[in-house]
Amino acid sequence: MLTKILYFFAFLSFLSSSPSHAQDEPGTGKVTVFSEDGANFTLYLNGESKNTTPTTRVVVENVTEVPVSFRIVFENGSIPQLTKNGIRQGKDCLYVVHKNKKGQYALKAGGCSDGEPETEGFV
Repeated sequence: MLTKILYFFAFLSFLSSSPSHAQDEPGTGKVTVFSEDGANFTLYLNGESKNTTPTTRVVVENVTEVPVSFRIVFENGSIPQLTKNGIRQGKDCLYVVHKNKKGQYALKAGGCSDGEPETEGFV
C-alpha cells in the first residue's frame, strides 16, 4: 500500500513539473458569435457591449482574455437572454446561438483554431 502511495505522489510530482500545452494561452484573437436561425442580438463579452445595433453575427477582434463570459440579449424581447462562460482554446473561436432540443435558445462552441474559424456546417 505504501508503494502505491509513493508511486501516486511521484506521478503527481511529474505532472506538475512537466509543461502542459493545455495551459498555454492562445494570445490575442477573435471571437465570432452568430445566430443559426437569424435572430438579431446584442453581444456582451466580459460585460462590455460589442455591437451598437442588434444583428445576427458579431465579430470581436483583439480578444486577450482566455476565459470569456457571454451575455446575449435578443432584439425580440420575448426571447430570454443567454449567459454563458467559455474558454478560448485557440486564437479564433466560433460560437453559435441555436435552439436546443427543448426549443430554447442556447450558445454552443463551434470550435477554436489558430486561424480563421470554420463556419461550414453551422450556417
